[in-house]
Amino acid sequence: MIDLLKNKNVKNCLLTIILKSVIYFCWYLFAVVFSIFIYDYLSDTKIFICLIFICVIYLFRNIFKYLHNKDASNNYQNFKHSIELNYFSKIEKSNIYFNDIELKNVGKMILDFSYRATKTLFDIGEVVIPLILGLIILYHRLFQINVIISILSIIYLIFLVIVRYKRIDVINIHNYNDLLNNFINNFNTIRKLRIFDFCLKKLDENKDNDMLILNKSNDENDIKFSNGMILYMLIILLMIFFNIKNNVTRVGLFFFFIVIMLKLQNLLYDLPYTIKNYLYINKNKDNLDKKYAKKLNMKYISNFKSVEIKDAEVDYKSSDVIIHIPSFELLKGESVGILGKSGQGKSTVLNVLSGYLPMDKGCLLVDEKETKNVMDVVYLSKDVNLLDLSLRDNISLGKKVSDEKILEYIEEIGLNDWYLSLDNGLDTIITNVSDVVLRSINIIRAIVLDKNVYFFDEITLGMNLDGEKKVVAMLKKYFKDKTFIIISDRPILNNICNKHYFIKNHTLLEKESLL
Repeated sequence: MIDLLKNKNVKNCLLTIILKSVIYFCWYLFAVVFSIFIYDYLSDTKIFICLIFICVIYLFRNIFKYLHNKDASNNYQNFKHSIELNYFSKIEKSNIYFNDIELKNVGKMILDFSYRATKTLFDIGEVVIPLILGLIILYHRLFQINVIISILSIIYLIFLVIVRYKRIDVINIHNYNDLLNNFINNFNTIRKLRIFDFCLKKLDENKDNDMLILNKSNDENDIKFSNGMILYMLIILLMIFFNIKNNVTRVGLFFFFIVIMLKLQNLLYDLPYTIKNYLYINKNKDNLDKKYAKKLNMKYISNFKSVEIKDAEVDYKSSDVIIHIPSFELLKGESVGILGKSGQGKSTVLNVLSGYLPMDKGCLLVDEKETKNVMDVVYLSKDVNLLDLSLRDNISLGKKVSDEKILEYIEEIGLNDWYLSLDNGLDTIITNVSDVVLRSINIIRAIVLDKNVYFFDEITLGMNLDGEKKVVAMLKKYFKDKTFIIISDRPILNNICNKHYFIKNHTLLEKESLL
């Protein structure tokens, strides 16, 4: 929890907490005024003075309430949003390659944690501090009446809170940050396209659209707690009554107690939730931090003359398969094809070069020097998906490209009929497309991203010959000065490569140049 206080938005959050505490304090001042001015009988002077104090307190309370409400929602969202971005960034820097199930679990953990951490921080001002202030003010007066009953009533309150704490479930939260969920679920796409900064920008633009639904358990436990509070209030009221009867205190203490308890009973009700959330975030923060303890401390390589893999092995322990890469070389400006049957390990070479898979043996050389860095590459594979954004955003990915140019690419790749069927053109939110349309859009994305190096893994899978010809034409037109590797069993694609490797028996071998 202490680490969360280093959040850049914490100053504004602390101001919100202080203002909320002051609002509660003003309410307690109403009770103090009643206890001071309301005697057994009321004179005109007492009523006038009492009303003056109440009006002044009410005025200040409204001022503080205005200041609090003006920025509270933004401060809440900004703090929560910064936590989400922090862990979103940790995924990007992690050396873990997540499968789809893991990504869904990670997304749920981050959203759940961000809500609870934010709720717990703001509960300091909405529950903890007001509760402490109220109890101090209340028991300062009650101890003057009867010390023993006051101590017993404190013990009873603690008992009520403990019983409630043990019986409640952790708050059931549905945190609908759809865009963050979508980005995390498609994080392998984000990694392969190297569009992390673009996604951060989109999350910033979307932060006001988060939706939180909080469901507290409404079971018989609520009734038991309420009955317990009624018993507590009856005991204190009887104590005050007998002291008024014996002329020990004044009638105003009745009003004092009732006004304070109107707030305290709700705060006592919420306290167990705050405690449970606090313990939850401490436990789960450790789990999240440990999950991303190992980071990719590397830079992306964009300028090079040659990249080599030497004497490498990648051990897929789950399937008892070891991929051997005795030697692989990629020169700047070269187009390389990797051929072989499915399941032999063709994609392993690309995953090693792009940093998605560590080598169990061997080394990576850039310009004949060993490095731990990886290539800055656009990696198009079967699992590169669309994001829950407009077609325009899905294609431009933060790059400056005109609508006219996008439409030109769409027509060139053969998607014009599909585009004309969209209801809102480039503004259409794309959620579900066929594999062929997806792979065609990915080709356009690759052109727009304009990197030096590209990896193409089965980019025409499922296309007919006409579709393949369009892809090949675009590769020749837009990638002729680029460095790229193609994995495909289609001759039409392999024929545009000037060097080939073949993988057999999980071992990579170089073929003779075909050109």
